[in-house]
Amino acid sequence: MAVSSDALYTSLLEDLSPYFPNRTTPNQLLDEADTVINPWDQPSTAAAKSLARAFYKKFVDGATGDGETKAWKKFTAMNHHCEHYKLKEMISTSWDDELIGEFKNQLSRLLYPRPDSSFEYYEILSEARNGPGASINVSGCDGYSKLFSSKGSCTSPFLSKYMEYFFSSNPRWRDALSFRHEQYGDPEIVEGSKLSFVPKNRDIMRSICTEPSLNMFYQLGLGTLLERRLKSYSGIDLSSQPGKNRLLAERGSIDGSFATIDLASASDTISVSLLREVLPRSLFETLMKLRCKQTTFRKESVALHMVSTMGNGFTFPLQTIIFTCAVLAVYRIHGIDTMHPFGESLGNYGVFGDDIIVRNDMFRPVCRFLGLLGFFVNDDKSFSEGPFRESCGVDFFMGVNIRGVYVKTLLTEQSLTVLVNRLNEFTSRTGIPVPRTIAHLLRYIRFQPVPLAENDDAGIKVPYCMLKKRKLDRHTQSIRYNRWVARPVYLSVDVDTNRIYVPQNGKKRVFNPDGLILSFLQGGLREYRIPIRLDRVRYERRRGVTPNWDFTPTGLGMRNPWSEPSRLTDAILANHVWLATPEI
Repeated sequence: MAVSSDALYTSLLEDLSPYFPNRTTPNQLLDEADTVINPWDQPSTAAAKSLARAFYKKFVDGATGDGETKAWKKFTAMNHHCEHYKLKEMISTSWDDELIGEFKNQLSRLLYPRPDSSFEYYEILSEARNGPGASINVSGCDGYSKLFSSKGSCTSPFLSKYMEYFFSSNPRWRDALSFRHEQYGDPEIVEGSKLSFVPKNRDIMRSICTEPSLNMFYQLGLGTLLERRLKSYSGIDLSSQPGKNRLLAERGSIDGSFATIDLASASDTISVSLLREVLPRSLFETLMKLRCKQTTFRKESVALHMVSTMGNGFTFPLQTIIFTCAVLAVYRIHGIDTMHPFGESLGNYGVFGDDIIVRNDMFRPVCRFLGLLGFFVNDDKSFSEGPFRESCGVDFFMGVNIRGVYVKTLLTEQSLTVLVNRLNEFTSRTGIPVPRTIAHLLRYIRFQPVPLAENDDAGIKVPYCMLKKRKLDRHTQSIRYNRWVARPVYLSVDVDTNRIYVPQNGKKRVFNPDGLILSFLQGGLREYRIPIRLDRVRYERRRGVTPNWDFTPTGLGMRNPWSEPSRLTDAILANHVWLATPEI
């Protein structure tokens, strides 16, 4: 029996009713005005509003075709904006001229720190790699299939020919690419990418472009070079910057020293005309060579006036560089001493994609300059006043993370398990118990207790004190339990028969000996198996063991590793009002 989304939300409102005292009945539906977070709210009230507002914000069950239509209109509107954007028309004062000049200077210093710095194609291919997503005209999403067992695709014969030339000095690569050429011929020359949409919520979808395989290979190589220059110049490391952004947002929510800025459709509003004006010529030409100049949707070709889309391999580091240099330019023009986030330092600004954090007194100047560059500041998600700040997946209110829990689907047992665990984690952060909601969810799933350090989809996380029946593993004397794990799917390589076995309904792969060796060296082949990705995750029950049931890793972002497990334990006990558990 499926979970009723309306009944579940009614249970949630009953749990949250003490924090909405002006409501006539506990299960009365909330208006949007009821969930507006006010500066005078208590953290608990703000957290309750955040949970009620977020709960079904990303819910995709029952999504209609209207969502794709809305997303297509939004995409075309952003593309139209990029087509007609002209930087010179935006400049109205000498102050703007000075800002643009400093912006160009920051970009040049970041991208070309030394006289011999460059973005040559051999440097790009030295860092090139395959991404995890789909590409045009390939058999699968794994690296072996993309490079060595598919015809592949690209927008220019140059990309294919240069790749063959670059790897010609390496016998292994040369033979692997030669074998692919014998089987499939030259990569297919395509006009551009393929546009598609994936659900964002019930009402709207988000756009993503599937790139040609060789273009993506080059794009990710260029993205790596961009990330390296960004880190060397500004200290922004994309692997760790989200944590720093969160700490800056927390500080801003406490003392108002920092403001958070969010941009609407940031990746779709980086116009070609803007980069033509501000980027060094050589890098701009490289970007134009590697990007797709058009995309196809429902057999209709659309010329792209945005530099790249989500799905492009260099989009994220490129937009981070643009916004970083925009912030640095504003700081310098206003005489602000810049503190870069090198090493353990938080610095006095933070940029991660379109999540931007600046000093509070620089909020309006930075927002104005971003508008000058053709970007749209999302006023609903940008904060400079009051005790609320939002950045990189956290919502801080007076120093408390009040981020709500988002329900994406209620169709699988694992999705319900994830929801239970995240509601318990919400309670540990905010002190707001939701026992009726938890009890409602547990009617539809088996109570499979797992340790606190397990994955959210493995089972229901409970403290050791809730286990009434415990079993020890006879080999390790550790606690034994059952858990859900994603069932992996592989391509099986048989070296005796020179064959690759694919799952049922899978596309055939050829046995490319040198390609398999290169995949092994790159980590894509293990124990004669190549893992592949499926759109739908399948689970199976497996046995697990743990020497310390209540251990909670500090890598989960917890400040105090000694107090957080006890807070989570108290939260779970508050939400699970019954302690009866089945045998493990």
